[in-house]
Amino acid sequence: MTEVEHQVSSSTHVIHIFDREGDITEVFDQVRQLQNTGVLVRAAHDRSLDPYSERLWQKLESQPVRFEQEIKVPEAGKRKARIAKLAVRETVK
Repeated sequence: MTEVEHQVSSSTHVIHIFDREGDITEVFDQVRQLQNTGVLVRAAHDRSLDPYSERLWQKLESQPVRFEQEIKVPEAGKRKARIAKLAVRETVK
């Protein structure tokens, strides 16, 4: 992430997108140190965000919902079709 931020102009904001494996403390810690970099993470666990034990779920639940939508998830294998509720929140450095 640091290398990418150094390769773009200071007016460019870089967003890295991670699947569940990207919800690790090191990613959150590094992004806080960068000026023009953010992350979008599909998180699976309530990870620690910093050495002081701030937790991901607590941080996100304290932020306002920016976008909500219901999504139809089709049947797949043994899993029945269902409606998933998507809520997008953002944190500011």
